[in-house]
Amino acid sequence: MAKDKYGITMEMLKELHLEQKLTPQQIADKVGCQRSTIYHYLGKYGIAKLPKIERLEGQRFSRLIVQSFDEVRPDRNAVWICLCDCGNTVRVTTALLKFGKVKSCGCLTREISITHGMANSRPYNIWRGMKTRCTNPNEPNYERYGGRGITYSPDWETFEGFWKDMEAGYADELSIDRIDNEQGYSKDNCRWSTIEEQNFNKRNNVSLTHNDKTLTVTEWADELGINRRKLYELHDQCLSDEAIFKRLLGE
Repeated sequence: MAKDKYGITMEMLKELHLEQKLTPQQIADKVGCQRSTIYHYLGKYGIAKLPKIERLEGQRFSRLIVQSFDEVRPDRNAVWICLCDCGNTVRVTTALLKFGKVKSCGCLTREISITHGMANSRPYNIWRGMKTRCTNPNEPNYERYGGRGITYSPDWETFEGFWKDMEAGYADELSIDRIDNEQGYSKDNCRWSTIEEQNFNKRNNVSLTHNDKTLTVTEWADELGINRRKLYELHDQCLSDEAIFKRLLGE
């Protein structure tokens, strides 16, 4: 198939428009021509233009994240493939998503009927958020949790198992906190803490590397015989580990 000066071929248009679902304007931007040129070649090659629809890819609706366009129904309602926070996929129309008629793959309805009676409680939402951070790559904070190997105890796969271990000490003003930030969520590594306590725990787990040796700020302070506050001050200036130790040791 011959190409024009923009490299447009029938195969290219079928790939970009019919398979990747790019609009004529998006294709024009991609190849560097006017939108009218794309319309011309769609007509020339007999490629039917996809219906004009609102693009929802990447948007979140409750527990659902829109992944890709599926089809337009005879009633002109677009259908989308959506990924649920629980990991399942489901097909949902634009109307059902935008009016909040469908909020999950069905798991939300099942959870609301759970017999423990805490499906809408704060502890239940904390437990669900913990699981999502560890397992769902589409969760905004996944890279800081599941993406770097943070998991949760098998006993906490169910809310009942989590609450059995963590009910003691719970209060509405407290949040779940991992004692060792490099380890996962479990009964032995979790506690209920205030925001101030959590912030201190995060600082206390700051590690620095010097001469291929990695220690926490507290351990370096003990080894070098200095006040750890000085190390924290240098670290908070966003200096590299190398720069921190050059200042401390006068290298």
